[in-house]
Amino acid sequence: MKNLNIYILGAGKPKYGLWNSSLRAVTKTKRVLDWQLEELSGIEANIVFIAGYQLENVAKKFPNLIFKFNPKWAESGPVFSLLKSDINDKSTNIYSYGDIVYRKAIIKKLIKSDSDISIAIDKGWETRYKKRSENDLLRSEKVIVKNFQVKQIGTNIPINQDTSEFAGIICLKSKASKFIKSNFKEFENEFADSSLPEFLTYLMASGLTIEAIDIEGKWAELNSSNDLIQFIFGTKAETLKELSKILKLSKIKKQYFFNINEWNKNKNQILK
Repeated sequence: MKNLNIYILGAGKPKYGLWNSSLRAVTKTKRVLDWQLEELSGIEANIVFIAGYQLENVAKKFPNLIFKFNPKWAESGPVFSLLKSDINDKSTNIYSYGDIVYRKAIIKKLIKSDSDISIAIDKGWETRYKKRSENDLLRSEKVIVKNFQVKQIGTNIPINQDTSEFAGIICLKSKASKFIKSNFKEFENEFADSSLPEFLTYLMASGLTIEAIDIEGKWAELNSSNDLIQFIFGTKAETLKELSKILKLSKIKKQYFFNINEWNKNKNQILK
């Protein structure tokens, strides 16, 4: 057995539409779950889908995937699904929302953390994509970070504070997994309909350390087409880099690209 387990939390009914979020289209040829599995294919891990709503449809389209069933998917939240994963306290356990897409580099960053728990955050969340509504900003799961450690997390944090956005992916190391496993029954009752930020707040208050890993916009939610477009195509420079790998009749010259923060910090080095 591999020592890394990756659980996709896809049991709940979507906020919009009828299809399970994992079956929604990202491009003409890829659904959300297609994208997630393709990104994770290069990582040696046990990948498990925590299912509920439309389990039959998801299983039919992904027959080779391992499934675990959340019998209370209609009234429970993501924490209850997490608890249904049969947490292995001798392994590293990653959990991600089922309605997001992301790059595999994020998983690798989370695994490297020495904290009991590490979570993916986005510091540039307010401007990640164009025309993000104020209502969407207000209901986002926000995070306050100090010295890379999470100090506060939840939707009730005002957006005018120095905040990041929780990107829906967490990594539990052995100490955190053991703590959750030893309190399983209590958590199953107390956090049955809770959000992940609420559960993380409790774990933090219990003495577990939570490191915030900035993933710099390398993810997207399904609640905005603008967010998906920005994620898929990236910046102009990133698009050219991806095209350079597949063009047959044209050639894109070697390039070096950087963002404004890198330029401000290391202008002379970049010019060299």
